[in-house]
Order: sequence, then structure tokens, then C-alpha cells
Amino acid sequence: ILYELLTGTRAFQGANTFAVLHAVLHDPIVPVKTHNPAIPDDVDAIVRKALERPIADRYQTMERLAMDVRAAM
Repeated sequence: ILYELLTGTRAFQGANTFAVLHAVLHDPIVPVKTHNPAIPDDVDAIVRKALERPIADRYQTMERLAMDVRAAM
């Protein structure tokens, strides 16, 4: 949702559910800065981390995500 709020588009798109699921599993994440260069680098990094494929690379708690968002403000 954060990606869509910042860019006006979904992080993964496709013509149907199967295509979207394929994109989620295989397509690279387009940085939010590609859609909106005015977005700060630290916000771009937060979104990328939240969308990492390996679970271990994502935010492990909402508290940690909230800390990074506050620091970016």
C-alpha cells in the first residue's frame, strides 16, 4: 500500500491474478524514485526493504519499520 500511495501504481502488475503472482515472485521491484524522483532516498530504502523477497531481509517488526519511518520524516 505504501508503494502505491507514493507512486500511484501498484508494485507488481499483470493482466490477471497469475501474471501478478508471477511478477511478485520474479520481477524486479521498480524503485519508487523511478516513478517520483522527489521521494527521498531513505523513503525509497524503506519501501525496498519492506518489499524484499527473502523474509529475513524484510522488517521483522512493525516497531522497526515505524522507527525508520520516523527517522525519515
